[in-house]
Amino acid sequence: MLLPIRKFLKRIQNSSEAAKKLWLMIFSSATMLVIIVIWVANFNSSFGSLNQAEPLAVSKAGTEIQNPSPEEKTAGLKEIFSAGFKTIGQALKGKLSARQQFSINASDRNFILENLETPSRISLP
Repeated sequence: MLLPIRKFLKRIQNSSEAAKKLWLMIFSSATMLVIIVIWVANFNSSFGSLNQAEPLAVSKAGTEIQNPSPEEKTAGLKEIFSAGFKTIGQALKGKLSARQQFSINASDRNFILENLETPSRISLP
C-alpha cells in the first residue's frame, strides 16, 4: 500500500515546478473540501439535536418558566447577526469615543559642544 504512494510522491518530486504547483492546488483543495464536509456534518449534528429536544426555559434565578411559543422562536439568521453587529458596534463606539490621555516626559539633555575637534575636510573628486 505504501509503495505506490511513495512512487507517486517521488514522481511528483522529480516533476517540473508547474506540475508541483498543480498537485499542491489539487491536494489543498481536496483537504479543504474534506474539512468543510466534516465541519458541516458536525454543525448539522450539533444543531439538529437542538430542534428535536424542547428543554424547559430556565430564568437566571433558576426557576422554570414557560417555553416561548413557535411564533416567538422564529428569529432568523438575519435578526441574529444584525443583533450581534449592533452589540459589537455599540461596544466599538464606546471604546472609540472614550478619550485617552498619554503624557510623555522626556529627560532634559544638556549637550555641551566645547572642546571638540573640528573634522578635517576631504574634497571629493
